[in-house]
Amino acid sequence: MEILNHPRLQKYARTCPAGCVIMTEGDQADSLYILIAGRLDVIKGGKKIHEINAPGSFFGELSFLLDTVRIASVIAATEETSYLCLPNAEVNWIWQEFPEFARQLARNLAKRLYETTNVAQGFREFCDQMPDAVIMTNANYTVLSWNRAAEKLYGHPWSQMRGKSIEDIYDNQAAFKQFMAELISTEAIREKTLKINHPDKEWFFVSTSTTILKDPNDNIQGYLFLGRDATSLQRLEKKQRQVRKWLLPLLLSLTLLSGWLGWLGWHQVPILTRTAYQSAENLNYDHIIERLIRDTAALELALRPTLETSAPQTTRMVLADYFTVFQPELDGINGVLIMDGKKKILSSYLPTQPDNKQLIGQTYRGIKFAENVDQANKAMTIFMVSRPESVGGEAVEVVVALKKHPASLAFRLDMGFIKDKFACNINELAQAINLRDSARQNTSRLPRENAI
Repeated sequence: MEILNHPRLQKYARTCPAGCVIMTEGDQADSLYILIAGRLDVIKGGKKIHEINAPGSFFGELSFLLDTVRIASVIAATEETSYLCLPNAEVNWIWQEFPEFARQLARNLAKRLYETTNVAQGFREFCDQMPDAVIMTNANYTVLSWNRAAEKLYGHPWSQMRGKSIEDIYDNQAAFKQFMAELISTEAIREKTLKINHPDKEWFFVSTSTTILKDPNDNIQGYLFLGRDATSLQRLEKKQRQVRKWLLPLLLSLTLLSGWLGWLGWHQVPILTRTAYQSAENLNYDHIIERLIRDTAALELALRPTLETSAPQTTRMVLADYFTVFQPELDGINGVLIMDGKKKILSSYLPTQPDNKQLIGQTYRGIKFAENVDQANKAMTIFMVSRPESVGGEAVEVVVALKKHPASLAFRLDMGFIKDKFACNINELAQAINLRDSARQNTSRLPRENAI
């Protein structure tokens, strides 16, 4: 190219060694560069994306012509790399003096546009193969790209959404704006389920994951949205909320009924069996044990659907409602855990630490209380447990097996509270449980006509 040897421009010639940074990503463009000799590496986001090695090649031309910041860095890759650094003041003169300069620059831009178009087309074709809805917008939420899955999910073709605001697809635009505001301010909330203004469906929810697209100066240029149908999940949660409204009062009624029936059945057992159990002298033991039996029956009924479907979040909601409705802490129960047949903890709830989930997935570790060690086929067993303070610390827990599911409940006991209220310690409670189990086993061996 003749321009490389023109005397007027020789003062703009530069030479630098390998590793020298010629242009930095994010800097303001104030010059146009032409390679004279050597090789250059183009770096974007710390990674090499291109190489320039042909003499007469332009670089930095896009940001120079558009008067924007540099979109990439350029580094000399060989020793004695030489180039022209043409400032703004010389450009008008160069246009007039060297028509070939303008033609070559136009060819470069046309080639760049052709490559970009192919990349964009490839990106669209790639997105069309994805099962999730993929939407790209600018910083003002104007839709720039909308794949086939998005057409199917949201019910709007690309021809309808091109140039429109993505806000239009949401039933509650205020909720969408709040979500985006939280995303921009904290960059912590990246996924949210929002109701969609679907043309054919009245009840339709989409779970949306969002990524912020930024330039090198950390300025927001747009957003990438990935969406998938969450309607069935929302319907399930709605049904669960409806079920909870009537299930808990029903459980309370059933618990009271089962307690009355248990009392009636207990008083019909032969006198010798009942007397053996009541030899503990303090009937307050009976209150604690009956409470554990009734609460186990109520929780088993409430937890049965969630245990069968393995829904841990719903399980925690049931446990939380148990404390709200039944108030077991009034009798010294200040926590409850659920574990499967292999002693893996499935869920837990401590009113003092309602958001603590550290126990989930761990194996239940406890030492049987001395009074229980040699007892077989026990309905209840007292365990001494020691955990970090963050998950409850040291405690006494009574483990009760469920009858119709291979799982167990561990009721956490406040023994200080129980001692003050019921005047019994752990040894006396263990003895009372043992006597109760003995009575249960003796009753199960009675002739049918003598048993209830």
